[in-house]
Amino acid sequence: MTSATTSTAQPTQAATTTTPHQSVITDPEKDPTLILIPPRAVYLSSSTATITDPEKDAALLSSSVAPSEKDILERSAFSEPVLPLRPTLKDRWNHLVLRALPQPWYFHTKITRRRLAIAIAVLLGIILLLIIILPAALSGKHGAMKRVTLPLGKALYQGDGTYYVPAMGACGITSTSTEMVVAISQFVFDSAGVANPNNNPFCGRRIRLRRQGKETGIEVKVVDRCVGCKAEDLDLSLTAFEMVAKEVEGRVRVEWAWV
Repeated sequence: MTSATTSTAQPTQAATTTTPHQSVITDPEKDPTLILIPPRAVYLSSSTATITDPEKDAALLSSSVAPSEKDILERSAFSEPVLPLRPTLKDRWNHLVLRALPQPWYFHTKITRRRLAIAIAVLLGIILLLIIILPAALSGKHGAMKRVTLPLGKALYQGDGTYYVPAMGACGITSTSTEMVVAISQFVFDSAGVANPNNNPFCGRRIRLRRQGKETGIEVKVVDRCVGCKAEDLDLSLTAFEMVAKEVEGRVRVEWAWV
């Protein structure tokens, strides 16, 4: 009796020969080394990827073997460079805000990063305007008051100019350091020979003075008498003094005349 020999047949598998940089492509859906992205093909190797144009490189599409790394590098050298998009002003602002304020909100859920950034920007703008405009406005005000000359044909006196803190003066007038006022020497003030100082004819008179060597100066009003002054010295309010000299100087030589 003849015995039957049973043989088990194994399914034939497609042989694939691979190297570190190439492989045989059997099925694009199962082979991850080839990814088609119409209308360009992206070939991936173990360390490099490149994008080729199917119309210009038909050989790559017709070939069933992925290009080697050397071929990829050679083709990449002649491919058009992909330039990064230039960030817009809005992109730069958003990047700056994100770096300065990393949290999505602060102190309260309604105070978001964007609202806080806008508030800070507005505040800085206001401060910058004050820094620029305020000194210009003050200098313009002082400059307008400085542009006076001593009267012609009047006697010219020379003495020291100092400053003090005005209050209720000998003329019965209350003044402050921000006003353009002056105290004249007691020798000049008392020369009027009036018993009541409030009725002294020098009270309220105008004096124009300038720093020695300058061409223009300021005009001030007499409101007080200076006990420590010499005959031709003038004791000015701080505002008036700062318009002819610096406060730190304290005492400077001035020329003056009655208006």
